[in-house]
Amino acid sequence: MKKLIFILIFSLFIFAGCESKENTKEDITKEVKDKEVTLKTNEFELEDKNYSIGLPKEFSVDVSNEELFSAEIDPIGIYIYSVSKDDFPTQENVVEEITNELIEDEDFELEKDDITKNSRKIGSFNATELKAYVDNVDILSTAKIYIIDKDEKEFIIISLIGYDSYYEETDTVDKILNSFKVIK
Repeated sequence: MKKLIFILIFSLFIFAGCESKENTKEDITKEVKDKEVTLKTNEFELEDKNYSIGLPKEFSVDVSNEELFSAEIDPIGIYIYSVSKDDFPTQENVVEEITNELIEDEDFELEKDDITKNSRKIGSFNATELKAYVDNVDILSTAKIYIIDKDEKEFIIISLIGYDSYYEETDTVDKILNSFKVIK
């Protein structure tokens, strides 16, 4: 459980400090609207299991940590990690833990009503989407967190953090999520 909390807060704090002078909200939004996003397949390993996900080629990928896959193009990031069902037996347990951590973090000043929850499919997996707008940090941002019920042993968590316009005004998020695969 501590791993989940650490990784979630770590990724959100990284993002909270990522105000960029070079890539403004308007620049990112214009860039995304002006071109079709092409995804490049990235293979990675988490907890001795292999996965792949498609990301825009501009993303800088870091696979140096075996417990966390991260990719960024300032100020947008994606973080993927797994949690054991020994620690969190149900998807609702994971959702509740993440929601509570977001609310308890004083830097984000979120309340339960600020976080929306929806069910969705990601490829062949059932997932829960949590979405929160964080507007009290240096830049207005959106956190979208997907909890994927991968198998009887673990959940995969995909956190997308960045400008709300990047995620709301394009189909990039759907393309990224639907490209997620377990490599056998």
